[in-house]
Amino acid sequence: MEITGEESVTGIVTENKEVEVQGVFIFRGTVPAESLIYGIKTENGIIITDKSTQTNIEGVFACGDCTGKPYQVAKAVGEGLVAGQAAARRKLQK
Repeated sequence: MEITGEESVTGIVTENKEVEVQGVFIFRGTVPAESLIYGIKTENGIIITDKSTQTNIEGVFACGDCTGKPYQVAKAVGEGLVAGQAAARRKLQK
């Protein structure tokens, strides 16, 4: 399979044909959240965190899609900020 185009995507080539397109979304499979770190608590496939994004494992924070819906960039960015700040505060306290 091939993605074609010079300055932007113009098509894809499959085993059987070439299709004109204006964009492509690439799907990447994922691993279950509970298999990321041994002992991390999950519920229905999502990592459980508190308001500071701290997991049940000290010093381990989680954010974004692995913490559940909504699966949106804005949520992931916001939670990432909270996790980063919480991790920085934790480091300063030590």
